[in-house]
Amino acid sequence: MNRIKTAIFGTGFIGRVYLDGLRRLESVELAALVDPYFDTARQVGTGFAIPTVVTDYREVLNDPEIDTVHICTPNAHHFSIAKEALQAGKTRGL
Repeated sequence: MNRIKTAIFGTGFIGRVYLDGLRRLESVELAALVDPYFDTARQVGTGFAIPTVVTDYREVLNDPEIDTVHICTPNAHHFSIAKEALQAGKTRGL
C-alpha cells in the first residue's frame, strides 16, 4: 500500500490534535510540518519525527512528494491557503 504523504500547516492546539490522530493511521506518512515560528515547528517536528519543517507553506505546496495538506492555521488564513493547495493539486485522499 502506498502511504499518503501529508503535511500539517500550523502547530497550535488543532495542529497538534491532527498530528496525534494522523500518526495513528498506517496509510498516512507525516512528511512535513509548517509554522511561521521555526523554533516551535522544529520542536514539534522533532517530537513527532517529521522530517521536513519549514516556515513557508508554499515550500510544501511546491513539493511534488507531498500528496495532501491539513490546514490547521487560524481561520482567517484558511481560504487563501486552501485555494493555493487545491491549485497545487494537493488533493490525494480526498
